[in-house]
Amino acid sequence: MKIFCLREEEVPVLYEQIQEYVKYGIELQEGDLVFDVGANIGLFSLWAYQKCQKNVNIYAFEPIPAIFKVLQANAQRFDSEKIKVFPCGLSHQPKSITFA
Repeated sequence: MKIFCLREEEVPVLYEQIQEYVKYGIELQEGDLVFDVGANIGLFSLWAYQKCQKNVNIYAFEPIPAIFKVLQANAQRFDSEKIKVFPCGLSHQPKSITFA
């Protein structure tokens, strides 16, 4: 699968992280609803989209603007109707923070 990224060398690292999620029991079925919080470039969202045979609704959140742009490009490249992206983080209270 070809994807957009900021640094190509990070993609294998992100992919390995997804394998760890699955290793510890994440299960996906067609028709599921997925929240990808801290989505980064969207690699987990894209994996879930393909795993569910494109029959999944994904809400992906990424607060860092430069990374969000890549996430948005990946969602648009595959299916912006099924993979919805949001330029924010999620928290139990409203606030703003600075990422280093």
